[in-house]
Amino acid sequence: MNLYNDHEDVGAGGDSQSGWLIKRGRLTHRWRRRWFDLRNDVLLYGKAPEERSLKKKIVLEGALITQSNIDGKQFAFRIKSRENGRLHYICAENEVLQQEWMQAIYLARGVQGEHSQACVIQ
Repeated sequence: MNLYNDHEDVGAGGDSQSGWLIKRGRLTHRWRRRWFDLRNDVLLYGKAPEERSLKKKIVLEGALITQSNIDGKQFAFRIKSRENGRLHYICAENEVLQQEWMQAIYLARGVQGEHSQACVIQ
């Protein structure tokens, strides 16, 4: 089963980016397709692109982002939230999308001001 759309719907314009990725569940560790929407220093996600579906969020201020090969996923990355220490594992369809998302999350720190340090890529 392909967890991505045939067309990855990612748009990087200004301080936002959105599209389908897969995310590893915290309790079940199952990988599920989720719509992600990066807004300023918050990454919202849910089951569908509609605003009401974006019920969960990852606060990126002070977060660490690293590449990961968890569960053998080739294009995965990890976000460690400073807010609560939680680890979020996310996987893109290919290396280009992985790098785009990691870079967009890293650059999200700039929306808070020049001296903000919202996210660090390791």
